[in-house]
Amino acid sequence: GLVQLWSVGNRFCCYKCGLQNQTEHLTFSKAGVCVCQETEVYLGRRCTGACGMLSPTP
Repeated sequence: GLVQLWSVGNRFCCYKCGLQNQTEHLTFSKAGVCVCQETEVYLGRRCTGACGMLSPTP
């Protein structure tokens, strides 16, 4: 299926097949963007558990 990979600032988003099915995957990243349409895509590093950074902290 389609894999949505993009970054917001220095945070990596790596969702494969939706938010419930998060898996370790390669990221396509560019620092300093706000939406994925602004990115010029290039192959980045492996994303291992970085999706947890996007969760709000209490």
